Amino acid sequence: MTATRRQRILVVEDERELAEFLKFRLETAGFQVDIALCGKAAISWAVEHQPDLVILDLVLPDMDGHKVCQELRRLYSFWALP
Repeated sequence: MTATRRQRILVVEDERELAEFLKFRLETAGFQVDIALCGKAAISWAVEHQPDLVILDLVLPDMDGHKVCQELRRLYSFWALP
């Protein structure tokens, strides 16, 4: 019998309460969820773990969410990130 891998989601949100709420709801739905509170942490985490999906806030304290998205695409153009 093979184990099914849970889909991994990275939530990038600087408002901790909202991030924790999203994490709770997504974990309840069966996903594995991690949180990054700023853009630089999100990029660093994504490089190491390559999530299946990134839910990205556009207004972050250290960098614009669009810049985070551009950087992830630049670093991993071969990586099929939705």
